[in-house]
Amino acid sequence: MNTSTTDANKALEILRSNREEWARLNVRQRVKLVDDIIRKMKVVSDHWVHSELMARSIDPESDEASEAWVGISFIFRLLHTLRKSLYEISKNKRPIIPGPIKTRENRQVVAPVVPRTLVERLLKNQLLYRGITAEVWMEPGVTGEEVIGSQALK
Repeated sequence: MNTSTTDANKALEILRSNREEWARLNVRQRVKLVDDIIRKMKVVSDHWVHSELMARSIDPESDEASEAWVGISFIFRLLHTLRKSLYEISKNKRPIIPGPIKTRENRQVVAPVVPRTLVERLLKNQLLYRGITAEVWMEPGVTGEEVIGSQALK
């Protein structure tokens, strides 16, 4: 199955036009939707990777082919991370911030988001996650208490 740019743009427009519907879903409905996506991704992942390799004229047995598998692995990782955050919201009313919230010298509040799990922290200095960290910088004037108090609110 080949996806043209036109087809991809149509799919993105469908996604964009349904963003309000996603916002109205409760946590349980969102988890179900993410679970459905994961299940469907498992069904198409081999075809997805092989289609990418064909489109890029890459031998499926080559070392370069592993890049396609790493890419789809990250998509699965992100979906599982989203699912975990949704679970935390359902259990704790907010996702867990994976480290201390800090305040910069200019008093801007910063919350870490990656590495999120023990495995990610252990791999942070290894090949897969070497040096990868991410944090969210809050708008000036937002306090650490406001970050915690306003998480996962509609």
